Amino acid sequence: MANFAIDLPDANVAIQISGQFGSRQEEAQRLGRILRPKKQENQAYFYSLVAKNTKEQEFAMNRQRFLTEQGYAYRITEALPAENDQVIKEVKASIASLDAYRQKKRKLEE
Repeated sequence: MANFAIDLPDANVAIQISGQFGSRQEEAQRLGRILRPKKQENQAYFYSLVAKNTKEQEFAMNRQRFLTEQGYAYRITEALPAENDQVIKEVKASIASLDAYRQKKRKLEE
């Protein structure tokens, strides 16, 4: 989703759950959506959730290598089973923050 022909001008957070195997171009497209210049928020967050010890992990490493070669900063954070609840809370907080931003923006535009 959000690969081609979609405009998300206010988005600064993307959460990718399935990376479509090794599609570096599609991941770069998704990343580009949230990196577009914005009036206020300058920082963007791109989360790619990948299960360990799966074929998808290998594809994710190839996508990471590609993005690193393109000059993007990349950090891998592992979530242990006991940490999953905290990771989920942080992702939900990011989504809630984005929703609050959108609501505030709508009110200002009224």
